[in-house]
Order: sequence, then structure tokens, then C-alpha cells
Amino acid sequence: MRDSKQEVLHFWFKETKPQQWFQKNDQFDEQIKERFESVYGLARDGLCDDWKRSAEGCVALCVVLDQFPRNMYRGTPDMFATDLKALLVAKHAIANGFDQLVKPEERRFLYLPYEHSENLADQKKSVELFEKMKKEDTLGHDY
Repeated sequence: MRDSKQEVLHFWFKETKPQQWFQKNDQFDEQIKERFESVYGLARDGLCDDWKRSAEGCVALCVVLDQFPRNMYRGTPDMFATDLKALLVAKHAIANGFDQLVKPEERRFLYLPYEHSENLADQKKSVELFEKMKKEDTLGHDY
């Protein structure tokens, strides 16, 4: 049986480079859609909620719910469809201290849903969280 959570983590943190994460690239967007659109659908529908039991699972869920739609559905309202769900995962992860159990390059993806929120308090929390990890994050936040 496939371990979609591990596939997501391996793809995002081993197969890709940080420069790819936040740049417009149609080929990269299509690759994500081909490989992970079905996983995104499962996560969107709550069928991956058990991933929230672990730090790495929360990172994978945030990547799937917050980052992948920005690639798969770039330029459409669907790219924001699961922002709230991703934010709830991020809040759960931080409330449980999971953000402190992962590497900074992974932790960043637990903090980005705060940045993407339309709520000013969430955005302020994003600044606070990124500021705290600034010394540990070798990639920085300005990619």
C-alpha cells in the first residue's frame, strides 16, 4: 500500500529544490498536479486527517493543502480553497509543539498558512513565528 504522506515529503524535500517552491513554473505545476491531485482531493475531503497525529504528518498536510493548490490551480480561486483547512492543521501542529520537532526547512510550511491567512492576527503570528526561527533557517524566508 502507498504511503502518500511519505511520498509528499520525499517529493517536496528531497526531489525538489527550494528555488522551485515559490516560482511560477508550468512544468513543475503540472508535475505536482499529475502526481498529487488525488492526494490533495483526499486531504481536502478530510480523509488524511489522521496525518495530524505526527509532526511530519502535519508538515505533509500543510504542503498538500497550502502549497500544492497554489501550483495545481495557479491563477484560479481553487488555489485558495483549502487555506483555512491548512491553517487549522498549522494551529494544531503548533499547539502540540510539533513545529519544534521538525527541521526549519520543514517548519516553514507549518508557518506559511498563517502568512496566507486573510486574518491580520494570523499574519502577525506568522511574522512572530518566522522571526523566532530566523537563526535556524539556513534558506531564509526571502526565496
